[in-house]
Amino acid sequence: MQYEWEMKVEIPAEVTALAVQAGGSIVAAMTVSGWNKIKRKFARSIGVGDAGEEERIVDRLERDKERLGSVDPAARSSLERVIAEKWADCAVEAIIRNPDRAAELTVLLSELRRGGEVGQAQAQVVTQIARADGSSSQVNQVGGSQYIFGTGFNR
Repeated sequence: MQYEWEMKVEIPAEVTALAVQAGGSIVAAMTVSGWNKIKRKFARSIGVGDAGEEERIVDRLERDKERLGSVDPAARSSLERVIAEKWADCAVEAIIRNPDRAAELTVLLSELRRGGEVGQAQAQVVTQIARADGSSSQVNQVGGSQYIFGTGFNR
């Protein structure tokens, strides 16, 4: 039996790049003064148009921020990576469910970059997205952490 989440879904590189950027940006935004406004906009961008779901996303974002604030500084970058991956996955799912979410996330990311603080935090790291399937491969360099998606492994 194959569960729905186990089925292979081809995710366009542009969607993956946008989602990775969104995940890294939301983690960087957790440390800036406009966090309350940013988390609500992000929740609207990846929510399903349901106010209750958006509030659950806001609550999860706030818990992640608290986790980052309470972690040992030596472990912070690892936790940032885990949280960024989680929110990148949520962004991919949102875009797959409703492609209009990509435009909303793009607008939010532009606002964050113009805001300065988040853009500066994001500029300190580099992301490499690598996808491989069979004999083909593709790598896009954006910003954030490294994510590798692949199915071309021999077993």
